Amino acid sequence: MNINNRISVFFEYKKIIQAELVKRGYGSKQTISFIFNGRQSPNYKFLKSVIKDYPELNPRWLFVGEGEMITDNCDQKSQSFTNKEYANSSECAEKERFIKVQQQTIECQQQTIESQQKLIAALEGNEQNESVSG
Repeated sequence: MNINNRISVFFEYKKIIQAELVKRGYGSKQTISFIFNGRQSPNYKFLKSVIKDYPELNPRWLFVGEGEMITDNCDQKSQSFTNKEYANSSECAEKERFIKVQQQTIECQQQTIESQQKLIAALEGNEQNESVSG
């Protein structure tokens, strides 16, 4: 699956049709159609708008097809780019920031997993203690 397919899948999931994207200024009717049909790659403006407008969309999934399509944004602050940061950054710096944000997201998810595993272990321990004493 390429980025065009993933864009189509995401907007189908959101139940947003191409005409709505045209209305919202994502591009012309022809451009949006070409992106959805794989005849044209999405440009920077289109991708920036999608990521900005849909924070639940996992950018890593969108760009490279890795991970889940929808993220829970456990640390929304670390994942947001301000317009000023976007406008003033070079392409290389932007990519480095994107990588840093993804690393922060991974660390956050790992912490969530660890805390859930501890909670499960504690609950399982309580169940065993109750069955022994009961």
